[in-house]
Amino acid sequence: MITAATQGRSVVKVKPKGKMTVESVLKEAEMAAHADSTITVDGKPANLKTPVSDESVVVVTSKITNG
Repeated sequence: MITAATQGRSVVKVKPKGKMTVESVLKEAEMAAHADSTITVDGKPANLKTPVSDESVVVVTSKITNG
């Protein structure tokens, strides 16, 4: 299973379906990344087109500002 997580939301497990990217994992998990989001796959910087494999961990965090 692929693990997907975002700030303020529970972790979601996604069953791999063929060749998947961060974008397809987020769609399957009903999550979104915004223009200012930071994306990592297995702790390494990534983008929406980054391929993921079974057991990958995809994390999307938003930029935090001071008001």
